Amino acid sequence: MENMWMLGAVLVLAVCLTSGEAVRMSYKTTSENLEGSRNESVEVGTNITLLCTNKKVAWDEMIYVIWKIYSQERNCTISMASNDAAYDDCNDGKWISESENYSLIFPHFSIQNEGHYICDMSYQVGGYMESILVSSYVHPTLTGWLEKDEDGQTFAVCEAQSKPAASIYWESQWNISSLRTSSSKNDSGLFTVTSRLQLPHDASYNNLTCVVSASPSNYWKEVQFNTFQCSVSFQVIERSLICLGIFAFFIVKLLIILGLVLFIKQCCQHI
Repeated sequence: MENMWMLGAVLVLAVCLTSGEAVRMSYKTTSENLEGSRNESVEVGTNITLLCTNKKVAWDEMIYVIWKIYSQERNCTISMASNDAAYDDCNDGKWISESENYSLIFPHFSIQNEGHYICDMSYQVGGYMESILVSSYVHPTLTGWLEKDEDGQTFAVCEAQSKPAASIYWESQWNISSLRTSSSKNDSGLFTVTSRLQLPHDASYNNLTCVVSASPSNYWKEVQFNTFQCSVSFQVIERSLICLGIFAFFIVKLLIILGLVLFIKQCCQHI
């Protein structure tokens, strides 16, 4: 009988210890502060919703959410809390969504908005902090033209302005051997890449195509340009050559006429 009592006591103690551990582990899980990090690329000029977390938190469970912003333009903070007034020292049009994920809204994303964004959220059963590195991209603007150098050699020029810097290659009916490429960056953060392709003599540029791509390729799809027109300098040179040729033709013709006149005059004097 005594052994039965002892066995029962041991079983009760084991059950209590197991239940206590389960409760402790459950409490630890629900009160845990989670962290995450990610990178995002945003198209300049678009309206953006920067998500803090996929977790839905009702307002009656929320304690506070703080967005700490470290951008090219400024460092500032936007926050809201259940028992305090909203705070915003950015004052540039961004705001926190009142939906259950408390995202940061950008009405018009710019290159100056690039930077490091931290979302710090606290609610009744835990908290979450997300670190986001935000970069921007700009689709390329393409231009192209034909030009001549001092030696009279013709070049097809393709120019792409974008962010990040574009990669340019050519599609043609002949082997490409002479190619010059340069790149520059302006004060606003846009890159200009210029590619000059030397054309063979008597080559037609009607089937010539400039292809522009991004690296990595997820910024935009390849774009093409094949409408090449003569630049102003190119047209001036061509017109000058035409005028010079016409002038030379008339000079030669005039000299021939003068020569014939002199020849006839001399012949008449000898008769």
